[in-house]
Amino acid sequence: MDFLTELTFLDIVKIILALAAAISAFALIRGESKWNRLLGYNLVSAKLTMIIIILAVSSGNTFYLDIAIVYVLLSFIGIIALSDYIVERNKKAAVNRPTSRLRLTDRVGPLNRFESTTPISTTESSTRTASVTPIRTGGPEEMITRSSPIVPPGGISE
Repeated sequence: MDFLTELTFLDIVKIILALAAAISAFALIRGESKWNRLLGYNLVSAKLTMIIIILAVSSGNTFYLDIAIVYVLLSFIGIIALSDYIVERNKKAAVNRPTSRLRLTDRVGPLNRFESTTPISTTESSTRTASVTPIRTGGPEEMITRSSPIVPPGGISE
């Protein structure tokens, strides 16, 4: 118990920062994406830098501040290099990825720009359906068709 009574404020801060670095290391190891792991690396390096600075303040040795400055610069360069690598790798993967024949503007929907609208007379039965409307998705030889029931918003009253 003498150990706990001799703890100074800076010792407690170092312990809290070490725990925060350990939690950040979990994000570094178990990150769901490359960007989450890069963020975890950034957090761990920031916490370790703070620990080194607190160590310099508590010991009174300014040499630790020089180490902290070099560590911060190397960490910053490493983060920039890793993020640039991830971006370039994603660009290369996007170039090599086969593209789909469907474009965002070609999705099937009620306001598709390729869909022709055909008015239906009101004398048809209540279970009427629209005529099959061709919707172009890729080239002119590829056509898909869709049939949907047409009911006015208030129902059919005759």
